[in-house]
Amino acid sequence: MNDVSTLEDFHPIAWPVIKVAAEHMVSLHIASIAVKRIASGLPQGEGRSLLAATDSALAEWDDDLCPPWFKWPFPGPRPYWAAMLAAGKLADLADTLPEDSPRRRDLASSAGQLAQQAANAILATGKG
Repeated sequence: MNDVSTLEDFHPIAWPVIKVAAEHMVSLHIASIAVKRIASGLPQGEGRSLLAATDSALAEWDDDLCPPWFKWPFPGPRPYWAAMLAAGKLADLADTLPEDSPRRRDLASSAGQLAQQAANAILATGKG
């Protein structure tokens, strides 16, 4: 009988991929927060178009990993597990900042959006 003590032991090939995807998601969300801060200081038209492009790129990336309509055909971790892992990392990062920090609120908001999107995908597929 196999002794499986962690998820990494259970899916040793898939977890490195999931972890890399989560790291990319964290980086992308942090970058989008920075771009949104820059856009808020630009003239109205330029700022709005930059915000829209940032939101669109982020939504497209997240949708690729958390499509609620997609039935994952393989055993092992599903792509939205990376989103859950990234949401946890963003929340952890937010907790390191002062409570009144706007960056903390932005990180916590991104974490919440990612977690919600992953949860929606899990509910739609019926598989965790």
